[in-house]
Amino acid sequence: MKILGMFKFPFYIRFLILYIGINLFSNIVVQFLQAFFLNEILYKKEEMAVFKTVFLQLRAITIISMIASFLIPTIYSAFYLTPIIKLLRNLKIHTDQDDKIKLRVLNLPLFSIQISGLGWFIGVGSGIISFSTQYGLSQLDASIKIILVNILVMFLLLSIIYFLIDLLNRTFLIPKVYGEDESESLLKGKSLKLFWRFQIYFLSICIIPMMMFTIIILNNFNSDTSNYSLSSIFVTNLCILIVGYSLTNHIITTLSNPLDRIFHVVEEIKKGNFTSKVKITSNDEIGFLSSGINSMSRELKEKEFMKDTFGKIVDPRVRDLLLSKKLQLGGEERDASILFLDIRGFTSISESLEPLKLVELLNLFFSKMNDCIVPRNGFINKFIGDSILAVFGLPIPDENHAENAVKAAIHMQEDLKILNLEFEKSGFPQLKIGIGVHSGKVIAGNIGTKTRMEYTVIGDTVNIASRIESLCKTYSAGILISEETAKRNPGIKFRSIGDIEIRGREKKVEIFTIL
Repeated sequence: MKILGMFKFPFYIRFLILYIGINLFSNIVVQFLQAFFLNEILYKKEEMAVFKTVFLQLRAITIISMIASFLIPTIYSAFYLTPIIKLLRNLKIHTDQDDKIKLRVLNLPLFSIQISGLGWFIGVGSGIISFSTQYGLSQLDASIKIILVNILVMFLLLSIIYFLIDLLNRTFLIPKVYGEDESESLLKGKSLKLFWRFQIYFLSICIIPMMMFTIIILNNFNSDTSNYSLSSIFVTNLCILIVGYSLTNHIITTLSNPLDRIFHVVEEIKKGNFTSKVKITSNDEIGFLSSGINSMSRELKEKEFMKDTFGKIVDPRVRDLLLSKKLQLGGEERDASILFLDIRGFTSISESLEPLKLVELLNLFFSKMNDCIVPRNGFINKFIGDSILAVFGLPIPDENHAENAVKAAIHMQEDLKILNLEFEKSGFPQLKIGIGVHSGKVIAGNIGTKTRMEYTVIGDTVNIASRIESLCKTYSAGILISEETAKRNPGIKFRSIGDIEIRGREKKVEIFTIL
């Protein structure tokens, strides 16, 4: 493959050369073996005249089978490979058909053996039919031997082609066609499992050679002159079969069983079960891989714990936003609605309750308010003692953030009535709250230092919302909203309180209460 790269051929040309070369090489090797074994099986000195005739027929069979087993797959493969070649020539241009073409790449090994098997079957079948028709029952023994040898040779050819094309795919074609981001797509193609790969391997290197040599020995077996006995041949083959299959099965077991366990654990990890572990039974590569999976599972468990804890400190949506991007100081201007909430008379309440009871009261209250905010695409940016700063329209954009903020405020006042009934039964004091809402431009981002930062919102809109909330005491209102927020809520009836001076701001702001 590296040699082809030295000639600066385009990638698709190198692929074609390798693909055709693999098929040609496999057929030449197998045709040679076929001719050799048929010659050994059918040759008998005392029947030279018959052999010469048979040999001519064998040559015809060989020629026919070679043409069919190589040319037929090659011609048909051209139709299968044409979309792949087009894809290789335009890898930078993505089309809707690319995924289907890439599946052809994954299925290439199985396609190659299917079409090669068909070509071999047609070629050898036609030759055998011709031979049997010409000689009939007079050469029945030869016909059976020809059929048997060709079946064995065909399996050998298919195994060679499969493993070589599979090697071509893994080392040459797939890395070029599939990028790192498409690795999951590799699982969609058809492939042989490890068990069947080893069975084919065992068949190719043990069963087929053993059967061929056994046929040769039995063909030339003569009890008077042979140094072999039928029992010795049987015992030898049996030993080869038992030892070969035992070793092959052992290798299959030592690979497939641990890999099955690893696969099971990986599937559990994908489901979020990080307690599942791989049982380590060896100190080879499989053992180190199992240890790596267990270490990865422990690390993921720790990261999931930290992520879950982080999601309780900040809103999960903010958490996911921060984790998906590189943390850096700075912000961006966004349109949003800011809601400030404050508990009235909290100082006197805190004096009348024990610290633990006070914390319990706040936790119950904040949980209830959070349930009003989150369903309307808002998030609590921070708890400030007995106050809440909630943001709507961030971090996920929301065109209806002003409407959602007002509805959340209304819902919070309604739910507080229900919560106060529960507080009364539990001996907690009754709570009253004031809520201020304002909409406009804010600066949202990470504020702080390089070692300690916080995702928050700042700007004039935040300050105005805070000032509006503080006016709830002055006007004895549960909810006050700005003119800007009221304009964005045409479906809700408001009553104007008037233009109000806001501390720290020159222009007056018209504020409204809800009817």
